[in-house]
Amino acid sequence: MQALVAIALGVLVQTTGSQAAPPAAAPPVYAGLPNVTGYTLDQVRTIVGLPVVTRTSKAGVTSWLYATPDGDRYVYFVNGAAVMTQPSKSNGVAPSQAAGCSQAPEARQVETLATNTPVYSAPRVRPEAVDRMAAGTTLTVLRSAGAWFAVSLGGTHAAYVHCSDVRVLQ
Repeated sequence: MQALVAIALGVLVQTTGSQAAPPAAAPPVYAGLPNVTGYTLDQVRTIVGLPVVTRTSKAGVTSWLYATPDGDRYVYFVNGAAVMTQPSKSNGVAPSQAAGCSQAPEARQVETLATNTPVYSAPRVRPEAVDRMAAGTTLTVLRSAGAWFAVSLGGTHAAYVHCSDVRVLQ
């Protein structure tokens, strides 16, 4: 049904349906933001963009607030490395270099990992998404742009999805 609606709307995407198995070791998906766990402040600024608000706690933890289509989201910096969940007051150690994506690999098709994956008009997180993709939606890649895939949504312009929000099919 979803594929028929997409075709009726002129959107060139395919859905794999319920028969597709989820990826075995899918990275965590944080609604509205790509997973930047373990990245430096400069890497987060390059990949996600400038925050709406920046704060530093008495413990030296810097937090960046982003207004996303899913609401306000925070990135915290502990010992120079980003974490996606608020660090506990007793945790002063640097996070492990966990899942995330700083460079989109070569690909011809990608598949979204989470329900309501945001797709943007430019290769950075914005307050409003151009569209939302269901989990398992296959997108045709036009090119990569840093940590972003430029994908076709059937129009004349490319839309962008972050590499941590998708898995490469081919």
